[in-house]
Amino acid sequence: MRRTGGSSKPDWVLHEGELVGLQMGADFTSEHEWGIKSLSMDLGIIDIYKAERTKVFGAERYRVKDIRDCLWFYRTKTTNESVLLYDCGIHFGSWLKDQEEKLPGSLNKIVDRYNISIFKPFRDEKPGTIATAWDGNSFGIHVKGKKESDYLEKIKQALLDNNAIVYLGEPPLPAFSNSSLNIMILSEIPQEGLDHMKDCDKTTYNLKKDAEKTGIAKKLDKAGKKYFALRPRRGLLKSRVSHGEVPPSKYNIMFCLNPMDQHINNSGWFTVEELQQWIKNEGPVVKVKETA
Repeated sequence: MRRTGGSSKPDWVLHEGELVGLQMGADFTSEHEWGIKSLSMDLGIIDIYKAERTKVFGAERYRVKDIRDCLWFYRTKTTNESVLLYDCGIHFGSWLKDQEEKLPGSLNKIVDRYNISIFKPFRDEKPGTIATAWDGNSFGIHVKGKKESDYLEKIKQALLDNNAIVYLGEPPLPAFSNSSLNIMILSEIPQEGLDHMKDCDKTTYNLKKDAEKTGIAKKLDKAGKKYFALRPRRGLLKSRVSHGEVPPSKYNIMFCLNPMDQHINNSGWFTVEELQQWIKNEGPVVKVKETA
């Protein structure tokens, strides 16, 4: 697991004073950029391709349906600390079982192992009441305080009751905008939040389909143009940091290209026509050789 807090910080999501869930935050690290495909599969969350094929949008798309024996929770009786771990490997090893027999004295060892100790602040920050870490397979949360422990226990119970959703992105309320790994209590999400999630999913689905209609991804693949990512956005940018002004295009879509072989290829936002030029080794994707 990798600690969160760099690009977005962990925080409780509340609505009218009631707990809705937890945004776990994120950091500028590859583990927080690779997605949560394995984690979603372990949690029984519907596969994205099946969701698109069957037109399942919104919160139901991210509902947890299978916890198995992968969840571990502990709450101290005297220090108001609580720990929640999700890792499908924890019950197959002997280390955690050995530590369980030594609780509460071994709690510090457990949170240190999972990089979630609130007593070891993230970078130069002051100690807080919540620390989180996650990757594509697991997540961990350590909190201190009665209110915080009560909140975490509600999160734990929602996961056990299949009353939780887990996903990457923004929390389902407009007041919370930081992208992160989120755990939300499904029954506590207000209707405006449910509507917001469904609208976002439909917008993403329609953009993906319109991007596919351009045929550019298949053309690049056929031409042997390799890339790490090709991400579409609706509309043409008015300006971009590099590669000059955005030329006219018959498509109302641009793509953020992160190409391989970056010693000869530029990354950035490009029109469909500019990507077509790349197939011919022309246009702004191709780096201009510096003359001596």
